[in-house]
Amino acid sequence: MLANDQSAEKQSPFKRFLASPFLLLIVMLIAVDVVVIYIQSQDKANQFQQNPRLVAIRQAIESDRRPDIVVLGDSLIYSALFFADDAQGLVKDRKQHFTYLEAKFLKQLLKKEFGDDIDILNLSMPGANPTDAHLLISELEARGKLPKLVLYGISPRAMVDNLVPTAGAIGGRLVLNVRPTGTATSGIAGACDKFVRTVSNFDPVANKIREYGQLGDTPGKEKLRDFFTGVVWNYYHDRAKIKSNFDAITLKALGRKDEQQQIALTTLAAPQPVKLERKRRSGKRTAFQVDPASFQRDLNNYQVRYNPPNFKKLESQSDQLFKCAEILKNNNSHFLVVSMPISEDNRNLIPDKLFKAYESTLNKIATEPGVTLVDLLTTREFDKASFLDSAHLNGSGATRLDQRLVSSIDKSWF
Repeated sequence: MLANDQSAEKQSPFKRFLASPFLLLIVMLIAVDVVVIYIQSQDKANQFQQNPRLVAIRQAIESDRRPDIVVLGDSLIYSALFFADDAQGLVKDRKQHFTYLEAKFLKQLLKKEFGDDIDILNLSMPGANPTDAHLLISELEARGKLPKLVLYGISPRAMVDNLVPTAGAIGGRLVLNVRPTGTATSGIAGACDKFVRTVSNFDPVANKIREYGQLGDTPGKEKLRDFFTGVVWNYYHDRAKIKSNFDAITLKALGRKDEQQQIALTTLAAPQPVKLERKRRSGKRTAFQVDPASFQRDLNNYQVRYNPPNFKKLESQSDQLFKCAEILKNNNSHFLVVSMPISEDNRNLIPDKLFKAYESTLNKIATEPGVTLVDLLTTREFDKASFLDSAHLNGSGATRLDQRLVSSIDKSWF
């Protein structure tokens, strides 16, 4: 009896832990946690993949259509093209605005200017950032469908948004669900791609995976190390709810309401739509107007997106922007970067240091071969009457934007 007791005492702490009921409890908790995460991830994945605009974009990429111009960017350029067409009476059904992939008024202006029919495909998407642009350009390149001109409407929000995952609105190749031809399917690259697709249904791991949407394309050791480290960190970081607790404390300290953080990232992470009022004008189509309360809520929304300044995200998105320029240069496609206008009220929310860093990025990419920058933000060509809310152009502002774009496009690019 005494010998058995002494033997037990000599057991290592690790062996005693393995024999304890606590290990079984930990395993059971992890198993339950994984099941919960899996169920949650299915809903989120469905929301991404069944989003009507994402479905429309996916179908357009897979179709035989080969446009001369592809438009990329976020809701600023997306809504501007729609509202310009609507103001000219070119939109038949406003209810289909979210799946609208055209730019009919811009097309008419270009035909009048150049005398040729120029096909324009609008793949811009609310909440998008340069990561999304890089993903779409990569998909078009892999399919041999890059246009002669990519028109990219960019804004400060797209580069620094605190409420949008680095993966952007689309969420990476896994959610886009478009398999480019020629992608490696064997070796290390193929194995990594297969692994990513297998575990991507598990959220919050999926968010980190989406940041590496191009992981299947010959990843280096450093990229693989960062990826797997990120997966582990993201999992425990989220499960411990460190970030949500920190956000709540920060908002309270700054005197803001928690409701400002209740933005559905799984539904594109786009700016919340303002309340619109319809005002009839004799002999004209109903125009959209915005009420003051909605305008203020829109500013509150952008305040959280811009602050605190996210210089790390600006750096990562700048890198994605330059990758877009590199792909287009290698394929003899022109890159027209349009710094989209925002209202003075919205601009004043951005810290000066952050805004200067944003300007510096655009000025730097303008020096790249095959890149043209059109600055419609700092030139202040659009006054407050041109906006529907603090950032999005109304019908008259959008119409003027299309006219401005035509004057910036060179026929030699085609």
